[in-house]
Amino acid sequence: SRQTGFSEYGAANIGYNFIFLPSSVSVIVAGQGDYAEKTMQNVITGLDNLGDSEFYKRRSPNRSEYIKSLYKEDVVDEVTGEKRTLVKGYGSEVYCITAKDNTQAVSRLSPFFILYEEIGKWKKGTLKETSEFVRPSLRAEGVKTGYQLFIGCVCKGTKVYNKNGNRINIED
Repeated sequence: SRQTGFSEYGAANIGYNFIFLPSSVSVIVAGQGDYAEKTMQNVITGLDNLGDSEFYKRRSPNRSEYIKSLYKEDVVDEVTGEKRTLVKGYGSEVYCITAKDNTQAVSRLSPFFILYEEIGKWKKGTLKETSEFVRPSLRAEGVKTGYQLFIGCVCKGTKVYNKNGNRINIED
């Protein structure tokens, strides 16, 4: 059903990963850019709202399509007087990607979490192809290291793939 908060739920999970899972990679991907961009904005807004709390993470880069929890700090060695720049932070990342014309767009990453947005709006065949390209990136040495969440509306008569990979018809 529409307007039930699934995109916000996904954004909250991605925000949690960014804050609490060092070096995690989360991806928001959609068949059309504006769907992924809206959810990415929800992630950024939620993280910005933590600005005065102990959970806030500085970001560099801090762009609308990519954020990473890193920052640089200049320090001076008290003994030698040598100036150095230290890179600090959790190193968590969030990507906002459109797979409309490139079903391999996510396969270059090794994500911990992938949120597929508005799956009912993807061009025929591209959702399945995108998820198949990224599937090997969700395992390392035979161990599952990444997870996928598919959200969106589908109507009666829509053909989808169930958790076993079988194509089924939506009946209600």
